[in-house]
Amino acid sequence: MDRNWMSANRLSVEYSKGVDHFLNFCQKYAKNSKLVLCPCLKCDNIMDITRINKHLFRNRIDKSYKVRLQRN
Repeated sequence: MDRNWMSANRLSVEYSKGVDHFLNFCQKYAKNSKLVLCPCLKCDNIMDITRINKHLFRNRIDKSYKVRLQRN
């Protein structure tokens, strides 16, 4: 997954598309697609995708974030 969007301006199309791609990836591969670990800089809480979307625009994504998927 391309990570360049993480450094883009939060108001840019690049950042918006990156967030969309990231959240689609989470919904597709996460054990529970409704509740995901938020990768924003401020919380690191488990929450629903809609709230994560808002957090990523408000707080930015942690650039060191690595996708962590739970497998059964």
